[in-house]
Amino acid sequence: MSGHYPDGRLYARLRDGAGRRVRPAEILRSFLRGLGASEEQLRLGTTDLSLLFRTWTADLRVLVVLDDVCDVRDLTPLLPSGAGCGVVIGSRRRLFVSTSAVHVELAGLPFDDCLHLLASSVPRRPIATDAEGLRRLAGLCRGLPGALFAVASQLRRRPHWTARQATAWVLGSGGADSDPLGVRAGLDRTLATLPAESRSLAYALLSPGVPDRLTPALAAAALGISDQRAEDLLEELAESYLLRAQHPCVNGRFSYAWEPGVRPFAARPSSAPVMCSA
Repeated sequence: MSGHYPDGRLYARLRDGAGRRVRPAEILRSFLRGLGASEEQLRLGTTDLSLLFRTWTADLRVLVVLDDVCDVRDLTPLLPSGAGCGVVIGSRRRLFVSTSAVHVELAGLPFDDCLHLLASSVPRRPIATDAEGLRRLAGLCRGLPGALFAVASQLRRRPHWTARQATAWVLGSGGADSDPLGVRAGLDRTLATLPAESRSLAYALLSPGVPDRLTPALAAAALGISDQRAEDLLEELAESYLLRAQHPCVNGRFSYAWEPGVRPFAARPSSAPVMCSA
C-alpha cells in the first residue's frame, strides 16, 4: 500500500461514536494539519479549506479513507484532486458515488474462517481442541467480524476458559444492559443515521412479538402506519444493510428478512421512544 501512496494515508470517520455528523471543516483541518498546514491556514472556512486540500494533493499520491459516510454530499469537500490519489469509502448504507467507483459489499466471514480465527486466538489451549464447542461459539458470532474479535480478545485474556464458559459469555449479550460483543452498539450507530421517525419505527420492528419475516402489510399492522409508509421504511432499512429483500416478490411487493446478527442482539433502549403515525 505504501508503494502506491508514498505521500501518506489519511483516515476520517464522518460520524462520531453516537452517530452524529462530523463537520467537513473538522476533517479537513485534521488532514491539512497532517500535511503541514499552518495554524493560520487551519482557521479558514470549509470552502477555502477544501480548495487548499485539493491544491495540496494535486501533485501528491495519497490514500484517503472515509468511513461512516451516510450522504454522498459530505464527500465533495473531502476528495483529493491528484490523479495518483485513491479514495476508499465505507458506509453503513448503500451509496451511489459515481460510475467510475468500484462498489464492494462485504458479507459476513465464511464459517471456516470464523473457526480459524477463534482457534488461532488461543493456540495450544484446551478450547482449541474442542471442535464442537468452537463450532457453536463461531455460529453464535454469525460471521460478524466485530463479534469474532470481541470473543477472540476475551479468549486471549482468559485462555483457561472452556468453550462452555465462552459460550455462556456470548449468550450474556442478550441481556438488557449487556453488550459484550459490541453488536448492539453497532446497530444503534447504524440506526442513528436514519431520520428520527424511521429510527423509532425500526426499533419497534425489532421488538419481541413482531415476525422475523416482514411484508409491508405486516409492518403496517405492527406499527399502525400505511402500507406505503411501511414499504418505504423496509426499503430504507434494506439500504442500511439491516434487512434483505426476499425473492420472488408477491403482488409486486417484496418480503424482507433481518440480516444475520441483527435481530438476536437487538433491544430497544428504554430512552428510545416509539413514534407511530396513522
